[in-house]
Amino acid sequence: MMLWQWDNQTEQWQAISLQPGKPFSLSPHALLLPLAGERCGLMVREEVIVNGLPSLPLHMLVDRDEIRVGRETVYFSTESAAEIVLFAGQGKEISCGRCKGKLKEEEASIQCPRCQAWHHQTEALPCWMYDAKCSSCEQPTAGISWQPESLRRRSGGWEYDDQKE
Repeated sequence: MMLWQWDNQTEQWQAISLQPGKPFSLSPHALLLPLAGERCGLMVREEVIVNGLPSLPLHMLVDRDEIRVGRETVYFSTESAAEIVLFAGQGKEISCGRCKGKLKEEEASIQCPRCQAWHHQTEALPCWMYDAKCSSCEQPTAGISWQPESLRRRSGGWEYDDQKE
């Protein structure tokens, strides 16, 4: 899960990774509660706007929700970037989603953040990066597939980069 927040210095959206079980404070009045399974709660004490509507004290977020706290706008995304990890084995044989070869304990591997399929990612077997997307779903192998539209802050709101001033 990610939270997209505007960075005024770089004038770009920055992704903040949200970890299940680790609350994230948006402000003194709004707290994100990331849960397992791509779920995230939003607890609010004062007015917070979600997708243009006032939020209830507890709101379950869905992918690409827009959250406005005061003058700040952030976006919630259920997507996560893939990470190379050492395969733990888990006491069972698991095959690579692309080459169908068996994954070995302590071997560099990637579990697709969307469909959970495992892939080799070693120098000899770069199965995850072999194609532009996961072997079992539409998850991109490089980066993520969604981020907020190319908006930039201007006085009094947001505008698309292609709008003339």
